[in-house]
Amino acid sequence: MLAALGLTAIGLPQVWYPMWFDQGAFAACGDVLRRGGVFLRDCWDVRGPLTPALYALATALEPTQPAVFAFNLAWQATSATLLGVLAWRMFGSRLSGMVAGALLWLTMATLNYWSVAQAEGFANLCFIAATLCVWEAGRFIDRRQTRWLFAGGAFAGALFWFKYPFALYAIVLMVWALAQRRHIGAAALVGAGAALTTALGSAYFLINGALEDLLLHLSYAIANFHNKPLDERWAWLTGLFWVEITTFVQIGSTPTAGFKDTVPQVQSLGRGYP
Repeated sequence: MLAALGLTAIGLPQVWYPMWFDQGAFAACGDVLRRGGVFLRDCWDVRGPLTPALYALATALEPTQPAVFAFNLAWQATSATLLGVLAWRMFGSRLSGMVAGALLWLTMATLNYWSVAQAEGFANLCFIAATLCVWEAGRFIDRRQTRWLFAGGAFAGALFWFKYPFALYAIVLMVWALAQRRHIGAAALVGAGAALTTALGSAYFLINGALEDLLLHLSYAIANFHNKPLDERWAWLTGLFWVEITTFVQIGSTPTAGFKDTVPQVQSLGRGYP
């Protein structure tokens, strides 16, 4: 109980964080959605509609910054819990589950103010849930296996609406399901689940007369992705990962000191507290 209270206390300062311009864009678009507007038709962002939709949900009762960040903390706690369950299932130890869940929570609870309540953080839940579902499917040989595989695909398909490339994780899960069950039907079930959530999102745009806007948004994302040579993108990506990993090993956090310091900050453990 004391450990849980301590972990919770670590994340509480996030509730009073200011918004950076990413969160401001999400909040503005979320406000439009909350008032009945349609994503891409009435508001626009380079990322998918699910993050603004979550902002709309977070501010349904109270449209304030603390409401958004409190919702984000609850979301991250859920993600950490799911990861704990996944680690428990995979390694057969409750201790491994508690450690995995605590590490994810500490990672998300110690991010700088400009990194919280972002699409990637929200998408973590779907990545973890999709993986957990496919893992659980391997424990059964009856209809429960079918439901778990389909659910895993559905969570993977939902990733498309956070950021389009995230949905490629469905392919990873399909290959995993095929290797796990040695039957193409397992991969097909994952693919069917992913297709369902992708189709439901597309139906939202179709019903609201914004399908053309969605296609334009997709073409923008593809054009932006191909804006740089592949080798240049790869060098940047691997370099970024290396910086993140080495710094996390050294100080347990990401390198945020003096970076994007749009408000005065107190520097501690390599990160800035506004």
